[in-house]
Amino acid sequence: MSVMSIEIVVAGRGSPPFPVELIAFEEDTYLVLSAGNLAREIREETSELLGEMSNFDPLDRGTVLKRGQRLYAVVHDLDHQPSCDKRIVMRALKEIVRICNEGGIHSIAIEPLGCTHGQLDNDWFLNQLREISTTSSLRRIWVYE
Repeated sequence: MSVMSIEIVVAGRGSPPFPVELIAFEEDTYLVLSAGNLAREIREETSELLGEMSNFDPLDRGTVLKRGQRLYAVVHDLDHQPSCDKRIVMRALKEIVRICNEGGIHSIAIEPLGCTHGQLDNDWFLNQLREISTTSSLRRIWVYE
């Protein structure tokens, strides 16, 4: 059995080297890191929004939440220092690979998990990504910075 080659390209956020099927973001347990600062129309009543917020439990680190074509890799807990570690990033990477395999996904974009908002090394992340993606359906990975 031959191992298919995987193309990993590191490029800036605004410079997609190829079309992607999914995009993965580095996230924290309360999903605030990728929230953005865009103002948008809210259609729910304020009381409904407050009710939703009061019932929100933080997600476990290592969890990957899929919403449409977006993956939110929960690798940070902002209540702790350091907020993430290599073990948690590896757990999230394995979950991303599982999601891609189940969906037959061949191309993704991914932030360097634990590196964008944390202290982990980009080279370490790229090595782990290269190693773990050999067991996946992935053929093209854009690591965006």
